[in-house]
Amino acid sequence: MTADSVQQPMRLSVIVIAYNMAREIPRTLASLSRPYQDEAENLDYEVILVDNGSTEPLDPATWSHIDIPLRQMRFDSAHPSPAQAINHAVNDAQGDYVCLMIDGAHVVTPGVFRLALAATQAFADAAVAVRYFFLGPDEQNKSIEEGYCKTIEDALFESINWPENGYQLFEIGTPFRAGAGSANWLHKMFESNCLFIRRSTFFAIGGADEALIAALRTYARGIGLAFQIIDDILDITASSEVLGKTAGKDLIADKTTYPKLLGLDESRRRADALVSEAKQALEPWADQAMPLLALADFITSRDR
Repeated sequence: MTADSVQQPMRLSVIVIAYNMAREIPRTLASLSRPYQDEAENLDYEVILVDNGSTEPLDPATWSHIDIPLRQMRFDSAHPSPAQAINHAVNDAQGDYVCLMIDGAHVVTPGVFRLALAATQAFADAAVAVRYFFLGPDEQNKSIEEGYCKTIEDALFESINWPENGYQLFEIGTPFRAGAGSANWLHKMFESNCLFIRRSTFFAIGGADEALIAALRTYARGIGLAFQIIDDILDITASSEVLGKTAGKDLIADKTTYPKLLGLDESRRRADALVSEAKQALEPWADQAMPLLALADFITSRDR
């Protein structure tokens, strides 16, 4: 057998986990297709779409027109955590590198494959995280408060004639800032839903830890709600100069906020309790989770 006859491993396996995302998945797959991704015409890759127990099954007819090397899996009795689905899909993947997308309601820009794979050539064991954006005028919880909905989202896609030019997604998106005043490309990463890692490295670190992912869900739910409560409180108690935006907008608009429902003192206690619960969830990983614990403390101590 010659060196030329030894079959090389597939370059990339993209794993997309979906739960009740029949509407969103065709767009996700379009953004992972050969015509859309730069230099993907001859790329040796696959996309593994995992239906993690959806009550509304995915319909292959909705993406039959998309040129994509796709395989499908479904778990009928799926755990709410995506860890089991991730581990099963990575075990079945053929790629040297895997790209993990644990929330299927996402689209990516056209250079993601090309640039991520370039990093794997530059570094022996690269891990590449793609910066996270929301569609719409603000971070999702804020946009929804202002009336953002599926109809508006569809109109945004139509306004840029997507997927004709995938980079125009930046024109209708907002970066995930997690409370920061602004975010740029050198800003610290808070979250990613598109992570590239060598398949062998995924196994070496033990795969997806179901207990950790469940804890991170509790953490994320806690600090997310606490952040909203503190935002409602600051709208009443802080000045426009400190906030960097007009204070009192919620009162003027007569919005249903936590202080309106619970009062300021009880809202503050609720936020503190949520942060405490979030931190407790990560106690078994306290040494590795110091940045996340510090972020939780920041949520309730911030003044803007």
